[in-house]
Amino acid sequence: MTSSGSTSLAPDVFVVGAGGIGCAVGYALRAGGLAVKFVDADERKVAWGNSHGVGLDDYPLLPARFVQFEDWHPAGGSLILLCTKCFDNAAVLSRSPSSVNILPIQNGFDPALLQRSSLEGIASFVSECLPGQTHTRITRPGDLHLGRCGQGNGTITSPALEPVLQALDFGGSASGLVEAIAHASKS
Repeated sequence: MTSSGSTSLAPDVFVVGAGGIGCAVGYALRAGGLAVKFVDADERKVAWGNSHGVGLDDYPLLPARFVQFEDWHPAGGSLILLCTKCFDNAAVLSRSPSSVNILPIQNGFDPALLQRSSLEGIASFVSECLPGQTHTRITRPGDLHLGRCGQGNGTITSPALEPVLQALDFGGSASGLVEAIAHASKS
């Protein structure tokens, strides 16, 4: 079921890492109407998120579903927005079937992702998540920039990508898309 109550066959969209960037991007997706699932290793944060939702600054909390990393097993065809530190990538990749599409939004480079990603993101905003909570605050405004990764042509085959791009543009709370990426995703 989608958040509107209709049945949907759309692939799952996961935000892996419910820290400052993950909560800010996830909030924008929720504000844009997407039913994303957050994945995190912090039990307190997962419990808080399931009870309260996801928050950004002084905006109202939005309902969201949170899953403990150890209990998470993404289905093939899912889309993962990878918002963890690079040193956590190996654990995420080991749980992800090769048909899972990964869009890293990280402050680093991991060559292991080149085989799994053709798009990547970086935030020019700074976001600080409250300890043990899924409520973040923007401490320095900026944008979410998405672009081609490695030698890729900038496309992801996941049907989940287009609604994610639309929701980020619509949600706009802490994100702005680089115009070229919207065109690249439609080719």
